[in-house]
Amino acid sequence: MLVGGRFEVESVAGRGGMGAVYRARDRERGGHVALKIVDAAGNRAVRFEREARVLADLEHPAIVRYLAHGRTAAGEPFLAMEWLEGEDLAARLKREPVGARDAVRLVQRAAEALGVAHARGIVHRDIKPSNLFLVGGECARVKVLDFGVAHVQADALTRTGAALGTPSYMAPEQARGERRIDARADVFSLGCVLFECMVGHPPFVGENTMAVLAKILIEDAPRVSSLRGDLPAELDDLIARLVAKDPAVRPRDGRDVAALLGVLGTITDTAVTRARDSAVTVGEQRLACVVLASRAIPLGTDPTATPTGEEATLAEASAPTLADAATPTTGRELANAPRLTALRAAALAHGGTAEVLADGSVVVTIFGRGAATDQAAQGARCALALRALLGDVAMAFAVGRCPVEDRASLGDLLDRAARLLRAPAVATAATALHRAQTGVPPIRVDDTAAGLLDARFAIDGDELGLALVGERDLAAPARTLLGKPMPCVGRERELAALTALFDECIAEPMAHVVVVTAPAGVGKSRLRHELLARIAVRDVEVWMGSGDAMNPGAPFGMLAQALRRAAGIVDGEPPLVRNMKLRARVMRHLAGDDAMRVTEFVGELVGAPVIDDGSMQLRAARRDPQLMGDQTLRACEDLVAAESSARPLLLVLEDLHWGDLPTVRFVDSVMRQLPDRPVMVLAFARPEVDVVFPRLWAERNVQRIGLGELTRRAASKLVRDALGNALDEAAVGRLVDRAAGNAFYLEELIRAVADGKDDLPDTVIAMAQTRIDDLEAEARQVLRAASIFGDTFWQQGVEALLEASAPRVDVWLTELVARELVVEHRESRFAGQRQYGFRHALVREAAYAMLPERDRVRGHLIVGNWLEQRGGEIDAVALAEHFERGGEPARSVAWYRRAAEHALESNDLASAI
Repeated sequence: MLVGGRFEVESVAGRGGMGAVYRARDRERGGHVALKIVDAAGNRAVRFEREARVLADLEHPAIVRYLAHGRTAAGEPFLAMEWLEGEDLAARLKREPVGARDAVRLVQRAAEALGVAHARGIVHRDIKPSNLFLVGGECARVKVLDFGVAHVQADALTRTGAALGTPSYMAPEQARGERRIDARADVFSLGCVLFECMVGHPPFVGENTMAVLAKILIEDAPRVSSLRGDLPAELDDLIARLVAKDPAVRPRDGRDVAALLGVLGTITDTAVTRARDSAVTVGEQRLACVVLASRAIPLGTDPTATPTGEEATLAEASAPTLADAATPTTGRELANAPRLTALRAAALAHGGTAEVLADGSVVVTIFGRGAATDQAAQGARCALALRALLGDVAMAFAVGRCPVEDRASLGDLLDRAARLLRAPAVATAATALHRAQTGVPPIRVDDTAAGLLDARFAIDGDELGLALVGERDLAAPARTLLGKPMPCVGRERELAALTALFDECIAEPMAHVVVVTAPAGVGKSRLRHELLARIAVRDVEVWMGSGDAMNPGAPFGMLAQALRRAAGIVDGEPPLVRNMKLRARVMRHLAGDDAMRVTEFVGELVGAPVIDDGSMQLRAARRDPQLMGDQTLRACEDLVAAESSARPLLLVLEDLHWGDLPTVRFVDSVMRQLPDRPVMVLAFARPEVDVVFPRLWAERNVQRIGLGELTRRAASKLVRDALGNALDEAAVGRLVDRAAGNAFYLEELIRAVADGKDDLPDTVIAMAQTRIDDLEAEARQVLRAASIFGDTFWQQGVEALLEASAPRVDVWLTELVARELVVEHRESRFAGQRQYGFRHALVREAAYAMLPERDRVRGHLIVGNWLEQRGGEIDAVALAEHFERGGEPARSVAWYRRAAEHALESNDLASAI
């Protein structure tokens, strides 16, 4: 076949999604050429024409040489380029690694070629190993290929906001779909290629495109020196600049990159010369939440795109995005700008940060402090809020521990969420009903998230996985354990006391206020559930409000929530409907002017205002905040008086430690104004409530009930009720010991045993870390270092681990003893060494789980060396484990051998005796 009257096709060299490459003979000049012919359908011809124009305008020894372009007799576009013998870098890396010296030479030459393009206003936008061809297999003879997605300044054919490039090598600005892409995007891609040559993989990898793009936007690339230690520090620093998130940190263009690589001199693969860091750094692993929404902001199709599958070059597989909402340019972008603004606002309201990927998908990350259950609830509410905004799109929610330093490294967590997103939809009765009622699918969740969410969140699922269906009312039944209801154990005394106080409240009658305190996970919610179940058969009015971790202290927040529930008001209803519901509720026991006044002022509080101007009192109060507060308080008191005159009233306040002062003062006023009414206020809080509200209701004869740890007998009964006789007494005892009386820990450990798992569940570790989160940074660092030793450690050993950062280990150990996290032993195994132990194994395991993997490896090696130097009676097995975890297998084997020899000697001695 003759093409263009000049090129005679000889054979097929390769085929792709857009067409084929042929080996052809140039009848005009002689020799062979690479002839690229594409299908003229769709927009492929437009992209192909652009590549031909760009190549024709570029000339450099490291850029594949242009020969001609045109159309075949059948009208198909063709491009003739020089014929190259060799292999591309992707094939080379798959076959064998590239040495550091060759890699630098390769990238320097490619950078010089790109520098020529950059000087002419051309950005390649798809630099990757498969587009770097090694002529004759030599790195020094690299040629840059495929300018098909190159951007030429002022080129009207390039759609703004398009996702162009290959995921693992995309600059953040490309992954975000930004309009203004310059030469520094190619610089980033070059950095990714050089990074891969050094360590064997790009800096950002994931199970699918969404995970990779999310990591590019959220994570910082790791330092090459953290993955291999035989490179010059100058090269390590330069690669870090090339793959920096901020374009301003990167070199300006290809010429700058080539120049910077040139001044490095000869690369000899010498060791990185850096000051020694402490083994246990200031970095630590913390809980994080991720919410993913697939293609949540659809924006049409890239006019130059040709779909070829998810893992294909995004130039051929993705849609434009709305990354720069401040300057939308298309009608579709203008229409979606408010949606994007609302989405980011919803994420921010729940403590999260939203990023929009180039294909319109959304990733929200949430980092927080405090109890793991609170953080999971915060993430779940964020997911539900986004669901309401985004409608019928696939969503996933995952919770896990991630290293947190300057930026979060979400790594596996993003992969896990992306994996959930790709799973088939759950199709159980509950989720089918949810979709039928709401028109949207539920949100897929991972096991850790599901385990940390309490009974307020409806979780459903089948063999395909779990799904978040929605949030229930606080009065919903407590969750089951292993699918069956569990009796409330170990709380008989507290239940009896609460029941007696409520009986007295009704019989006298007299007002009571009770505060139940306990740390997270001990069982406050279960106690509340059991009490409400006991009094449900009585003629009692129950109002329930809860503190909000995201908006603690919001004026009248808890009271308003309780009144909204009492009136049946739900979000999304028109104001008129809400006002009608409230008026009907008030008029149960009030009439005339009192009913109108109470409706008006309570309506202002609960978001159900009157639709007209209202009374003169209301209009005056709206101009005077102090007057509005007084009138609202009076209206709420009058409503309580009317309700309690008809039947007993129980006001339950959940999570009072996040409550608000106006609600607290309202309770105080009710207790003062209505001492002889059957009104009982029952508040549940963590111990810190006394810091938030000092002298809480001290003048109202408040009753205090502190929930302690479950007794061994109660904990053992819970294990037996859940698992039957599956465990022997010793195994039950180990479970009970491990849970340390915490009901939440025990339930999660029971679930792990039922699933055949020996490892401590992430849910338990996350909850145990709550106590550690409250410590100062230096105290946490000392605790993490100590955890590397195991249950027992020594002050001098911890100091050896923290050599560079050197916090006052002795001072912080004294503080940790005072806070009952560690104990000092009277005797020490090593003379002159102060010996300590963790007060509970859970604290040690939680601290150890906060260590980044790099710190663990280095730390175990240092601990092994320190223990080995002590001499004397050394635990050979412990030393072997430290060296094994520290990356020294030979030394580990030697100590395992010694342990075996000691065991044989002991057996021989026992036999002789």
